[in-house]
Amino acid sequence: MAYFPIDYAYLVGSWCAAVLWGIFGVAFFLCIWLSHRHDRVNRVQTLAIILLYLLGTLNVALDFTRLIQGFVFTSSAQERIEYFSNVAAGINVAKDFTYITMLWISDSILVWRCWIVWRRSWLVIFFPLIMLLGEAVVGYVAIGKYLSPNMPTDASIKPLGTAMFSISLGTNVLVTGMIAGRLWWVSRQTAKIVASGRHATSGALRLVIESGLAITTAKIIEFICYQIVFASDASVQALYTVFEAMPQIFGIIPTLILLSIQLKVIPSESPHSVSYSSRSGRSLPIYFKTSAERHSHPRPMGTFEHKPSDLPIICVETAVFKDNSRDSTDVELGERGVGMSEGGSGTESSAV
Repeated sequence: MAYFPIDYAYLVGSWCAAVLWGIFGVAFFLCIWLSHRHDRVNRVQTLAIILLYLLGTLNVALDFTRLIQGFVFTSSAQERIEYFSNVAAGINVAKDFTYITMLWISDSILVWRCWIVWRRSWLVIFFPLIMLLGEAVVGYVAIGKYLSPNMPTDASIKPLGTAMFSISLGTNVLVTGMIAGRLWWVSRQTAKIVASGRHATSGALRLVIESGLAITTAKIIEFICYQIVFASDASVQALYTVFEAMPQIFGIIPTLILLSIQLKVIPSESPHSVSYSSRSGRSLPIYFKTSAERHSHPRPMGTFEHKPSDLPIICVETAVFKDNSRDSTDVELGERGVGMSEGGSGTESSAV
């Protein structure tokens, strides 16, 4: 019979959390440094990542405090197991609070990105917002039970934990699918006028799918372990190993997404231009400029230019994940004809 007691689980989990916290720290400080260096500090993402890092650091500090108390100030294995099994202890409640808060912030960032990609449509994210609210309510109610004078039973805690993990997993899958679906659809529309068939959205789509799969896999493993720990034979306490590592994962994923944008891992050779393949087979560049650029730089010969308002319907913001509200440059594609002037020799029109 498998045997993995709770003290072993906490020890292994705390070690994993410390390693992940180190990775998180490197990514965090590099991300902040690049943001200031490039003078592109997005307040929403930066504030969220700072909060995640501070809470992740607090979580690791509580881990080490508990390890010292559990392994140094106990005299026997039985006493040690009893100490770690006391989930109503103040230090455990504090860790649960940081866990749920980091979980909620991480899911909120994902919903916020969905809102940005869907052109700030509140209707699109209405249901994800309800799920976020339910996730927070269920999680904090579960914590509140441990603060009551009477120790809650497993029967009263398990439904709340199951609901919280299920809502969080569902939110992650749903919102990731909505973002990926939007980027995929836009990429298809873009391919109709881009000669090479490539666009920056392809890189963003890949990043969304990969990061979504990473966090989804971790949450599925955590959910399975949660169900196992409440089984009649609770000799396997692997949940607490995963539970210790998850807060750092909540911080690492959104930080790496922002960092990949700053390091230009997502291919976007020219965020302000795409190529148009005319019916004659000739490929000409299209330039999309901000208002300041239009006044300061003349249009090259053999190219054509459109303001974002000239080509409505679909909008792929060049700062999908940077989300710099001061950058008004959008790449918009429409289903109506696009007029093109080639060196003043005439106008060619094509239905996109």
